[in-house]
Amino acid sequence: GPMTHNLTQLALRILKRLYSLLIEPLLLQQYRPQKLIIVPYGVLHYLPFHILYDGSEYLIQKYEVVVLPAAGLAARPSPKRDQGALILAHSWEGRLPHTVDEAQIVHHLFGGTLYAGGDANRTALQVRPTQILHIATHGEHRLDQPDLSYLQLADGQLYADDTLQEDMSYELVTLSACETGRANVAASDELIGLGRGFLYAGAGALLVSLWQVTDNSTLYFMERMYTALRLGASKSAAVREAQQDMLSKEGWQHPAFWGAFQLIGNDQ
Repeated sequence: GPMTHNLTQLALRILKRLYSLLIEPLLLQQYRPQKLIIVPYGVLHYLPFHILYDGSEYLIQKYEVVVLPAAGLAARPSPKRDQGALILAHSWEGRLPHTVDEAQIVHHLFGGTLYAGGDANRTALQVRPTQILHIATHGEHRLDQPDLSYLQLADGQLYADDTLQEDMSYELVTLSACETGRANVAASDELIGLGRGFLYAGAGALLVSLWQVTDNSTLYFMERMYTALRLGASKSAAVREAQQDMLSKEGWQHPAFWGAFQLIGNDQ
């Protein structure tokens, strides 16, 4: 409606300003890249670059976009794992009903093992990694104190430190349905705490949501993204395909609906 339209116009003005400050000076058109690999600094870790707007298109409409927490990771190859997914879905006493639907989509496409409800616990993570780890649950990303970020599992909270105790060398780790905490960003160059934990514990790449998204748009995004992945797209191409598909849908034009998911790490 008119309300959403006005909000979208407002967002576009801000996103165009950021585009002209951060992207325009790079003169990307002379290189004609297919993919942008962005190593942000400080507060820019929380900026969704893929939704920046040039006046006619969002960045994601022109390029695949991948974020790296540190330039050194650019040279690190992605692990190669056996097919299949480990999927944990915890509806947080029914407050996140869509987590199970989401888990079933991933399970249907990639097979593997699905733990729901009381079975979605820390013990379930103590297995040899396969291609995908998908955790759909409540969580809190504390941007101000990354070490206090956690995911809520059936047997308690999983903190960044806990992930470092496990082998997390999946090709892709998706953290879905999370709430984000207060964004008091310290001056340091820290990636979202939990995500950093998974990458340091060996994950090839991480897909995280930067803010909370409505259930049905998360579900739609996941279905599109995983379907593209299943058909052989790279991780960044799959994310781009899903986001472009969503932004063409009536009622989902505002980046709040389609722009929340960010790919961090190796996209192969």
